[in-house]
Amino acid sequence: MAGGGVSADTQHPHPTYKDTWNYGVTSNGWAYSHYYLEAPIRLGSGSSVTDIWGNVKDYAKSNYGWANSGATKHWSWIQAKSFYSWYEF
Repeated sequence: MAGGGVSADTQHPHPTYKDTWNYGVTSNGWAYSHYYLEAPIRLGSGSSVTDIWGNVKDYAKSNYGWANSGATKHWSWIQAKSFYSWYEF
């Protein structure tokens, strides 16, 4: 697990365009997911952080540029999970 507490449940890069995904948990317990899809067409970037049961703790989307989501990890989450996505707009 990257960052010592985040499970990356999807690690499938976009088939056509360059994308960058950064995720993890910082030393002070901040769980984060930052995603950027560099597409010359109308595709946006999405990111989210959930607990082990799939309850969304933060979600972000951006038509252009980085989608940055994050939340302070609580012990009751057991594990933080990070996700990314892309969408048409």
